[in-house]
Amino acid sequence: TTDGSNLSASCKVTVTSTLATSITLDYTEYEIVEKSDFQLTATILPESTTNKGVVWSSSDMWIASVDENGLVRAYSVGEAVITATTIDGSNLSASCKVTVVSSLAQSITLDKTEVSLKATETATLVATVLPETTSNKSVEWKSSNDAVATVNNNGVVTAIAVGEATITATTVDGSNLSAFCTVTVVPTLAESIALDKTEISLEATETATLVATILPELTTDKSV
Repeated sequence: TTDGSNLSASCKVTVTSTLATSITLDYTEYEIVEKSDFQLTATILPESTTNKGVVWSSSDMWIASVDENGLVRAYSVGEAVITATTIDGSNLSASCKVTVVSSLAQSITLDKTEVSLKATETATLVATVLPETTSNKSVEWKSSNDAVATVNNNGVVTAIAVGEATITATTVDGSNLSAFCTVTVVPTLAESIALDKTEISLEATETATLVATILPELTTDKSV
């Protein structure tokens, strides 16, 4: 009072926290390719909630992880559930099912599109599969004519006989893309010729046989 009696009365006021009544995520399902990320955002109501902090968790960190800010990063093909849980004591949560899919190839090229070889010679072809994030960069190698040139699983081409063959590299991740190289096997020319005799003495009507040796052994046409 202010009249001089100096009397007073009191009321104890206790201010308590406003607990969350709901939490939602901006996505409940999300499909993402390997080695990429996306942002999840949690909305907590009411607006007056005292503590809007959340804790994030993943059901399988090997498939997809989540950081303290809700940034989800995909690692391997599969499914994981990302959950945001309130920390104000209301113990509410919301979840998003994340499906991680394979990143398919978009292009394949070979370092050579034409190769010229002699019989038994080899050449190695290198296939480049893009983008870099492609999950499976393996390729299948095939020759159109194994009698002319063969190719192994590592892209090593071996010339067999004179002719032409097409070497094909095809992706195996389901994108079914191919790249080609034309292999031409050319004749192996002689590098030397020698006779088994350099001098012969004969009488009339006598005969002698000369033998020609052509090198290298792989010379395609040894006729003289």
